[in-house]
Amino acid sequence: MSNVELITGNLGDHLLKEIEKASTCILSSFVMQSGVAFLKDPLKAAANRRGAGNKVCTGDSCSLPNPKL
Repeated sequence: MSNVELITGNLGDHLLKEIEKASTCILSSFVMQSGVAFLKDPLKAAANRRGAGNKVCTGDSCSLPNPKL
């Protein structure tokens, strides 16, 4: 968790790569419905590969606009 990185573009691609490497948990300050839909299948695949569930810790979008991933 000491590896801090500023991501300024291609967030969706970055998240998909991190899901491949992650052990169990994703932490986000907020999510939007489109983001959950985007990550749903990759998270299921990751859980199936590891034989365990994933933990996603987050809040809701607080009515923020929905940017493209």
